[in-house]
Amino acid sequence: MKTIGQNVNELRQQKGLKQAELAEKLGDGWNQRTVSRVEQGQDMTVSQLERMIGVLGPKVLAETSLGAVTSQDFAYLYSEVRYAGVQGRADAALNSISKASEHLHVLLDLMEGPKVPRGVDSEAT
Repeated sequence: MKTIGQNVNELRQQKGLKQAELAEKLGDGWNQRTVSRVEQGQDMTVSQLERMIGVLGPKVLAETSLGAVTSQDFAYLYSEVRYAGVQGRADAALNSISKASEHLHVLLDLMEGPKVPRGVDSEAT
């Protein structure tokens, strides 16, 4: 079994990145020293691991005990997050459509003019 740190080191080198360059890609809270510690086996938070996977790819977990257990979990959680994002956008779109439909009905009513009940002569009223 490999460690996540070993995978990070290998993947970083495959991409031709120095530790400081990887830290820059990882963003806030990361620096060369943090990357070095990860490569040496320091534990990471879940959000740090997610960020690392986002930059280096899912191979960060390849052949690790964590990867064997969590790669399926990660894939499931990733799909759930994507679904939630899609669901949120769908809800927003439906809400917009509903509002647009209400506005359309108001406009159609205005264009049709006042409604006259059947059997009533509009000229007589």
